[in-house]
Amino acid sequence: MLTFFIILPRTQFPLWNAFAGKGAATGSIAERVEPGKAVSIEQSSAVAFRAETQQIDSDGLYWRCVVFNSYTSGAWVRVPPPPGESGTVGPGNRAAQTIYSEPGKLRYLPALDPPLQILAGRAATSGDLVTRQTVGASHRTRYEAISIPGDTIISRTAIDRQFYLRLPPNLPPRLAKVAGEIGIRGKDDWERLSLARDFFTSSNIRYATTNLPTGRGHLDRFLFDDKKGHCEYFAASLALIMRRAGVPARVVGGYYGGTYNELGGYYVVSDAMAHAWTEIFINGKGWKRVDPSQWSTGFTDINVNRDKGLLRRISILADTLAYYWNATIITYDLGSQLRLSQNAGELLRKDNIFNRLSKVTRWLAPSLGAIILIYFLTRIRKTNLDSRIAMRFIRLSGYASPPMGKGILDIAAEWENENAQRFAHIYCSAIYKDRCISEAEHRELNSILRRLKAHK
Repeated sequence: MLTFFIILPRTQFPLWNAFAGKGAATGSIAERVEPGKAVSIEQSSAVAFRAETQQIDSDGLYWRCVVFNSYTSGAWVRVPPPPGESGTVGPGNRAAQTIYSEPGKLRYLPALDPPLQILAGRAATSGDLVTRQTVGASHRTRYEAISIPGDTIISRTAIDRQFYLRLPPNLPPRLAKVAGEIGIRGKDDWERLSLARDFFTSSNIRYATTNLPTGRGHLDRFLFDDKKGHCEYFAASLALIMRRAGVPARVVGGYYGGTYNELGGYYVVSDAMAHAWTEIFINGKGWKRVDPSQWSTGFTDINVNRDKGLLRRISILADTLAYYWNATIITYDLGSQLRLSQNAGELLRKDNIFNRLSKVTRWLAPSLGAIILIYFLTRIRKTNLDSRIAMRFIRLSGYASPPMGKGILDIAAEWENENAQRFAHIYCSAIYKDRCISEAEHRELNSILRRLKAHK
């Protein structure tokens, strides 16, 4: 019998991610954009999130997270946007997304740029269309988003131009000189942006993630000496140039690209796809997305994976199985999960899991399907034991079945007993790490249950 792990109620953690690895931490979007801080950028293949949506042209695969609107002490940071600011998305075709983010410190929720609406629990959206979770995101979460992919955000109200033109007095000198010339030569926002683009493209700056300029004057060296840098260098430099030239600008942090899983109908976005770009305010149009990294040499196709070999196909299969498992059970509470574990066959038929797996296993060699089946059976045996020991604790606590809206920790708190608290600690420490309970832990849990029975 297929049995699910048991977790705390009203959570959005998948019970088992058998193929995606154990507790892989997401490289979250940082709270600041600070080029010149590190000599190289670490590239991680860990999954940041998966997004179930229609297939999008590669040029539109910008996943917007957070806006950095203030430059101070060599870094772009986020401060509260001006009060009353309100943005919206222009007309176009809507793209609905169901997004599953991996465990990490991701407080800003990504969605295809620009987002029209993000529907998530315990989250708030500001006037610049940034949605931030109001609690930590140390576990997987699921939310819905609606976007109208494009490159412009329309302002419902007049923007505070002075806010988006603020600059410290100590700008990099050569950058400031170029920006001043652009401001004088350009007659309007469009023309100044065009002149800035001409400057970048004529400078032949390379896109690089190693041997980056650091320390004092790193942006000047990036533009005029080393002429190589990461997306943060391009986005930060362009935003400074535009502000110095009299055009409102801000830096955006998010992700660019994604690998589309045709079996599952979703994008996989990894930490390595974290990206920064710039939004420039064009008078009469709105905030226009401008990615100056596209003006470099060596940036094109950095996120395209065209490997069609067997290993690639196996990885797609593995990710598809993990995704469907997570998507199937991710929203169930404690009681629902235990009830579903007693009727798993009906659940799988209801959610067409067997049909999906049949499609997947036909796609690969039958031997691979056998290997996967063995893995499933091994895990099922172990998780069945976990489910049974949880039910013994629940019944010993006076409940005939899992109480609605309560989890193991809630039930343990009702005992006001150290043994019950110890049981909950051991049990949840394993479940929160997406692993089965070890044999030693099972022995201790059984011993605790005996003591609790005697105490009662």
